[in-house]
This record gives sequence, structure tokens and C-alpha cells, in this order.
Amino acid sequence: MPMGRRARRKEIIGTTSDLPLPLLRAAQWATIGGIMPGIIHDLNNTLNTVVGFADLWRTDARLPSELRSDLDEIVRAGLHARDLLAWLRELVEVPQSEPTIGKVVLSEVCEQALALLATPIRRRHLQVTLHHHPQTPLVRGCHRRLLMLVLCLLRNACDALPDGGNLIVRTYGDEGTVVLEVEDNGEGIPEAVQKQLFEPFVTTKPSGTGLGLILARTLALEIGGALTLTTQAGKGTKVTVRLPAA
Repeated sequence: MPMGRRARRKEIIGTTSDLPLPLLRAAQWATIGGIMPGIIHDLNNTLNTVVGFADLWRTDARLPSELRSDLDEIVRAGLHARDLLAWLRELVEVPQSEPTIGKVVLSEVCEQALALLATPIRRRHLQVTLHHHPQTPLVRGCHRRLLMLVLCLLRNACDALPDGGNLIVRTYGDEGTVVLEVEDNGEGIPEAVQKQLFEPFVTTKPSGTGLGLILARTLALEIGGALTLTTQAGKGTKVTVRLPAA
């Protein structure tokens, strides 16, 4: 190939170093999201086999009680893992139509999101506190998108507490709206970055994409809600989301 054509070809293709690191990470996650539904399907089939055989075996009256207890635990854990896969599939599958708007129990969405993030929460030794007011109204929205919204906020809070700390999640009703608060006692967000928080790819985390907060606010705005953030250096960050009541 002539040198001139090679140079032009290299200029067109470029290199990965031409792109900002957060943009590369966003592209990587987009690729992973494309293959995840197939992986989830295969894992779910495997789980169904394990749970099915364990469930059948534990009905054998000849089994010792200790073994039957172990099989009960296998079934319980398998069903829990299947629920996690179902929630994960709901997140990564590309919707084929407009989101279905209905009545959503926000406390259940928060508990699902925390279950999906159980591993990073455990590894960081986080103390999670849930405050769900019993009279919190239902939210008018899409369950899938609300789950994604809560996941974005919880993931940001986890990242703000790499060495442990407190994570507080509150839900309650206020003047015809449903309020979600996610609060951490991390280092807070530097003042220099605060004005850029809702710009794409702006992040203070080495492994961040700078898209989580933007996505959360977009999802809130889509159903007529609002998202605000307060932060203080050395004391942490609180994100408040107001959502329409059903």
C-alpha cells in the first residue's frame, strides 16, 4: 500500500488514545450491554436446572434432615439469583416500545437496586440504612426506568465510599410528590467540579464514566420529576429526587 494511502487510512481509523477515557468506558459498557441478554438467558437456564433438581430431591422422605436443610438453602439461593437475573435483564434489554407507565412501589425498587449492588456494598463494608415511610404514595412511572434511576444514584454513593461509610436511602411523600433521598458521608464533590456535574463525561472517579448523574436526572425529568444535589466537602453528598405520585 502506498505511504500516502496508509497515512490517510490511519487518520481515518485513529487510535483508542484519541478518545477521552470516560468515553471509552461508556462505549465499553454499551458493548457489554449488547451481549448481556444472551448471557443472562444461559445463566437463567442453568439456574432453573439446579433449582429444579434440588427442589425435586428435597421431597425425598429418606433424606437426612441436615441434607434436606442444605437443599432448602440451595433452592432459596437459586430463586434469589433468578430474581437478580430478571431485574438485570430488565435493565439491559432494549425496549421495543414506549415505556409502560404504571403505579410503582418505590421502596421495592430501592430494595431491588440494593440487592443488585450487594457485592460492592459488602466489599466496601458500607452501613446501609433504609427509611421507607409507611404512607409513601405510589409513583407514576416505569418500573424499569425507576430501577435504573435508583441504581445510578446508589452506584455513585458506593463509589463515594471506597473505604467504608454510611449510605442512607429515604422514601416519603411530600405535597403530592414522592421523594427519594440517597445520602452518603463521603468526601463530597470538589467545588470546582460542582458546576459541571450534569455535563457528559465529567467525573471525579478514576473508573467513572460521568454519565450516571445525567442519566438519573434525565429519567426523573421524563416522568415529570426533578433531581437536585447538595454536597459539602468532607461531609458527603445527598441527592433528592421528586417524582409524581400515582
